[in-house]
Amino acid sequence: MIIFTVTLLVVFAVSIFYCTRKQQRYLKKTIKKQWRLLSIALTVCAFILALQQFSTTAAVFFIIFSIMLMLMLIPFVSLLQRKG
Repeated sequence: MIIFTVTLLVVFAVSIFYCTRKQQRYLKKTIKKQWRLLSIALTVCAFILALQQFSTTAAVFFIIFSIMLMLMLIPFVSLLQRKG
């Protein structure tokens, strides 16, 4: 259950981070950069929860791997949207 929560927190954090970038294609207008603090806070919470489940090295690897995977997959969501 903790792993699912960690993964969900990382997905939300990366989604918020992606939507604050000006190069994003998901929203018509980017959200404000102040939302990045929430993204960082969610990532820190996910890391703390991952430390409860894994050793330190495994937690760091899991968080970095999850962030990289989500940063590669989330831009493809904009391709699934129907245009007009």
